Amino acid sequence: MKTSISKKFIFTLGAVLLTTLFIFSLLYKHDNKYTYDCPQAINGVLLLDDESYEKNSLLYLIDEWEFYQYKLLSPEDFISNNHVPDAMIHIGQYGGFELDDPTASPYGSATYRLNIFTGSGEQKNYMLELPEIFSAYKLWINGELLAESGVIGDSKDEYRPKTVNSSVAFRAADRIEIIIAVSNYSHYYSGMMYPPAFGSVAAVSSVINIKVVLSAMICFIAVTVGIFYLCFGSFLINKLSAVCFGFLCFLYAGSVSYPLVHFINVDGMSFWYTVEDFCFYGFLLGIVCLHALICGMGNWVTKSFIGLCAVVCVISIIVPAFTLDGSARNMIYYSRFVNTYKIIVIGYLLIASLYAIERNIVYSKILLTAVGIFGVSLAVDAFVAWYEPIRLGWPSEIGGFALIALLEIIMTLDAITMFKERHSFAIENAVLQENAKHVQTLLSLQAERYQLLTESISEAKKARHDLRQHLSVMEAYIKTDDKKKLSAYFMDYKKSLSLNGGELLCENAAVNAVVNHYADIAREKGIRVNTQLALPENMGISDIDLCVVFGNCLENALEACERIEQPLKAEQKFIRLRANVTGHLLSINIQNSFDGQIEKNEDSFISQKRKKKDPSKADVGIGISSIQAIAAKYQGIAKFEADNNMFIVTILLRLPAKIL
Repeated sequence: MKTSISKKFIFTLGAVLLTTLFIFSLLYKHDNKYTYDCPQAINGVLLLDDESYEKNSLLYLIDEWEFYQYKLLSPEDFISNNHVPDAMIHIGQYGGFELDDPTASPYGSATYRLNIFTGSGEQKNYMLELPEIFSAYKLWINGELLAESGVIGDSKDEYRPKTVNSSVAFRAADRIEIIIAVSNYSHYYSGMMYPPAFGSVAAVSSVINIKVVLSAMICFIAVTVGIFYLCFGSFLINKLSAVCFGFLCFLYAGSVSYPLVHFINVDGMSFWYTVEDFCFYGFLLGIVCLHALICGMGNWVTKSFIGLCAVVCVISIIVPAFTLDGSARNMIYYSRFVNTYKIIVIGYLLIASLYAIERNIVYSKILLTAVGIFGVSLAVDAFVAWYEPIRLGWPSEIGGFALIALLEIIMTLDAITMFKERHSFAIENAVLQENAKHVQTLLSLQAERYQLLTESISEAKKARHDLRQHLSVMEAYIKTDDKKKLSAYFMDYKKSLSLNGGELLCENAAVNAVVNHYADIAREKGIRVNTQLALPENMGISDIDLCVVFGNCLENALEACERIEQPLKAEQKFIRLRANVTGHLLSINIQNSFDGQIEKNEDSFISQKRKKKDPSKADVGIGISSIQAIAAKYQGIAKFEADNNMFIVTILLRLPAKIL
């Protein structure tokens, strides 16, 4: 199979993917907490002065937090006892409390501690952002309890989870001691996963508000588009595609709504985390389903992969609960499984898009581009370490939005195409109604012609009916080895068969009679005729309609050959007829030579015979109109083409007995 991917498209696709990668590299550098240019702590102490603070009114507290493993400590504990930290960690370095021991439990309790020295002797206003601490904590600043969420405890019985995004404003002078005691027995992450922001009230509030506003805008757009396609999409495009795209938008909105949900401070965040995970994997499932609908792929491979994606959606709800028992190794295995699954989904979508391009499926190149962009975003998400966005979303969220936008373009183009087809169909229907009287006139003329052919058809049927008797006689001559009488009888029978019905071209008597009639006339005029007919006796199409179709086509072909004025060799004046039944379709193809002179009115050919008789009637011939009417009657098509000095007619009729 010859590929439909041009070098120009390959270059364009490569440029788009490289641009996508470049954009993510810019975001990694300029919208990433871990690459943000600000001072960091060393051995649990962050040193600031007025000059550095004025330059960095917003800081992300990432490096060198004191970490006390499996201990719940308070400010009093540090006064009464000089506790030694178990490690100095970077926020986001571990998914739980296990540190570097994968056999240890990532769950339980722990304490984080950081000291900031501002170098200022006067009181100033500060703000500390606390993004999602899993999943219950207490916060002390300079010995004062300023925030708590849920109930921390050394056992599951004492512990009550409540995960929120929060921020606290406070006043401090030279020294700021931050102590965060955390417990987690209910979420697959434990403790501080995301670096907190610290700085002036205006700077920290601005970052928080921008992220919430962007999240609200994205969710609003996705939900609005989803509602539109669920309510009105079936009037614009295929109903199943509209419903699938509508739900896809809702699933995307659910997977990126966490900043908005935290801002609203919805209760039961553990449930919302499950919803978020389910929405993301449902989003992947929706992409695969919509891709299959757009590309018309319903084979067993596609159905099996859709089933696999559905299973993973269920796993995303069930498995995290089981990983809470045992060591951190369980979470590591699950994380690897998730990343592998994402790669498999993108790989499948890329291969399916390439296959769709090979089959010349409409919009398949846009699909490949969309999948490529989304694949790059998932790869960045999975394999680029130390990347957490400040204002914008995660790479997979940005890539998902680009995917939704490109799918929306496909939906819009599909709606425009469908509208054009409906408009074109309305025009064609009006033309057919306008030409109805022409068709009626033609049917009257064809009725007379059919009456003349009826006798030939009846004779042909009678000849086939008597065939058994003739075969019996010839069999008797063969048995007696009377070759002379056999030869004489055979010649008499052949002569009578030719007189009664012409050559036996196919089993259908009506077609056989019509084709023989025009073939004899053509041969008399020196026109070469070649036929290949494979038609059964009963196709569910009336003999009158068959006579109209074959009779008009052959009559037009005959007249076109006769209009050739210059002398041509016999093989250059020709009529070729092919007709057969395949499945539920009757296929007819007729080719004939003509003088190359042809006129068209919009998309139709002007009848030269009618124009010659009356120049004012330079319109579509009655014969062509009647053929088109019969094609419409049997839910088929009639196509007329001219190629140099050859005219081609292609007709497909749906057999009534096999209409689906």
